[in-house]
Amino acid sequence: METSLIQTIKRWMELEKEIHVLQKKIKELKENKKNVSVELSVIMKKNNLDCIDVTSGQIRYTKHKVKKGINQAYLQEVMEKYHNKEEAKKICEFIQANRAIQETDKIQFKPLKNE
Repeated sequence: METSLIQTIKRWMELEKEIHVLQKKIKELKENKKNVSVELSVIMKKNNLDCIDVTSGQIRYTKHKVKKGINQAYLQEVMEKYHNKEEAKKICEFIQANRAIQETDKIQFKPLKNE
């Protein structure tokens, strides 16, 4: 059993390291894509282009409206507009106290400080 544990730990550490390297590369690629997307959207907007045909499909320029997330401060602010401040505070505390809690198992690696 001990050799199985050691082999499993070694394999897990190899995978952790490989994932870390690839995540750094993905983060870099996404940042580069974001910068190029900003450039492209400025060009398409300036030239009034909604769609550009490319060999593998189309590049489209669209606008989306996205609602912001609901956090406790925002909820409190909105509730105060609907109710008085004290009642809004009670409602927000009730919501916060009754939120479902989900528990999951997790294995994670904490590298040494000098690495």
